[in-house]
Amino acid sequence: MKLNKFNKNLKEEFNNIEKEEIAIKKKSIIKPTFLSLSLASLVLVITIIAVILNTNGSNSNNKFNKYFNQYNNAYYKELNKTSKEELQDREDYGDFCYEFHHGFGYGSANKTDMEQYYADTVTNKEGESQYETNNQEFGVDEADIAKSDGSYVYYLTSTHYSYSIDYNIDFTEDKYLISKEVLYVYDLTGNIICTKEFENYSYYRFTFYSDRKMVIYDNKIIIMSSHSLEIYELKDNKLHSLYDTSIYNVNISILDMRLLDNTLYYVSRSKTNVLYLDYDNTYYDEISDFACEYMLNKIDLDTLGSDNVSISSVSLLSSPNAILYMNNTHIVISNNSYFLDYDDLDYTLNSVFTIDLVPVGTFVIHGEVDNKYFIDVYENQLRIVGSRSWYYDYENSLSIFDLNTKELMSKIDKGLGHDMEAVKSVNFKDDKCYIVTFYQQDPLYEIDLSNPYELKITSALEMPGYSIYTKSFYINGNEYLFGMGYLDSDYKYSVYKINNDKENEVLKDYIFNEKDYTYFITDFENPLSLFIYNTNDYLYVGKSISTDKYLLMKIDVNSDEVFSVYKDIETNNLTRLFLINDKIYIPNGENIIIEEF
Repeated sequence: MKLNKFNKNLKEEFNNIEKEEIAIKKKSIIKPTFLSLSLASLVLVITIIAVILNTNGSNSNNKFNKYFNQYNNAYYKELNKTSKEELQDREDYGDFCYEFHHGFGYGSANKTDMEQYYADTVTNKEGESQYETNNQEFGVDEADIAKSDGSYVYYLTSTHYSYSIDYNIDFTEDKYLISKEVLYVYDLTGNIICTKEFENYSYYRFTFYSDRKMVIYDNKIIIMSSHSLEIYELKDNKLHSLYDTSIYNVNISILDMRLLDNTLYYVSRSKTNVLYLDYDNTYYDEISDFACEYMLNKIDLDTLGSDNVSISSVSLLSSPNAILYMNNTHIVISNNSYFLDYDDLDYTLNSVFTIDLVPVGTFVIHGEVDNKYFIDVYENQLRIVGSRSWYYDYENSLSIFDLNTKELMSKIDKGLGHDMEAVKSVNFKDDKCYIVTFYQQDPLYEIDLSNPYELKITSALEMPGYSIYTKSFYINGNEYLFGMGYLDSDYKYSVYKINNDKENEVLKDYIFNEKDYTYFITDFENPLSLFIYNTNDYLYVGKSISTDKYLLMKIDVNSDEVFSVYKDIETNNLTRLFLINDKIYIPNGENIIIEEF
């Protein structure tokens, strides 16, 4: 559906509802002698609206099935190479591609074997350490504002400037400095060994190079912004440039990146131009619009600086609002989109590639995939949660596809949430899945995935508020969930006990006092910002709760209080915490805070 058509339909529906409400109000002031007739009319109007809503959802499902049943597999479409002539014949050629950033979204924890994860990462022979980012998938590093490799701490901080724009200025000849970012590199004694400054400008009323993030590999610092990818090598206490791609084009941006072993993966997005596509390496599923070209790129970082730098790429044509998921075997580009033939039907396309950039195909589900945590690949199965749409009346769902046979193995689309409840967070963990839905209260669903052909809801715990992120942890071999979310307008942490033989339960909620977050963190909903450290007896959770305070909590599931403040540290900006050899390191701009753990 075109954006203008969508807005027009939305406006018409609003006007129709408003007219119905006015009609109802008029009937309510009819003379008392007509009271019974007025009430009957009101009931009739409500009944008609209910029938229309129900019919809308039913028609959506019927159209979905009708459209896909013309293929051998109702929920799968091959990704094939296409041609300029085929694309120019499509009715939505030359549609739109706009800057759409999901941000961090609401999420969940990674699915990996958490006991093995902590055994591998929390200790070394010199002392306790945990300096990995709170990534979705073990072994696949995600970009963040601060990193550590155990020898150095790296930190990107920014300063924003206020300015007024004179829209009579010719922006082709003028620019505005809107912010400045500084990369600090600290050694473990607290010294700043080098810095690098980045200036962010507004050109043509559009901002380039804001909100940089990075990953680290073998003294190489890979820095991504919305319109640049820069790679530096730390050598002799100086930064040496190895790679730089700068994009001064409002129609091109970098969506996201991942680091797997020595290979950097990043996805760029641009408006589709059929005249300049590399048709030998461009894939399309023929069912979505193709407003955007997504280029999946991989760089062998060990080859940088040599004469034979290894870079390869493929392109995918799809809708503008993509989400990137990646584990150590597959890459998924997920797009909420609309059918070309049935443009009043909401659905999500999930295009899958191997990490060698070989296309697997596009898998389609009803509903919306709100963020990367709704997606999971496990033992060559694609597992996806679709959330109830705000517009269409169909259910939340969990679907599992076999990536070998391309078949739908099983699906749950009943019982996940009460009426009007959307999915707020998803946590895939091996052969389990935890889903939180919310409208007025928070059901936490546990789903048994051990038999992917027969999914079972094994627990449905209801409590006030809701969690936007959950993560599994273990104390003395028993499984628990840490949750981060809201209770009314307050921020909260939660701990849930997972009971294998009975209903799960809430152990405790920790409600943040309003005075603790007068200027509460802008990235509260960002799971990457969390410090998570699981010992056999405790869970430690750290986060900037304001621009001037970092709070490290200790969770003891065997105590009555469960939550206690372990460290309360003053800071200058949003930051991160790293545990290296029994010491806490918190980068703080011109200095780094170091305390004993």
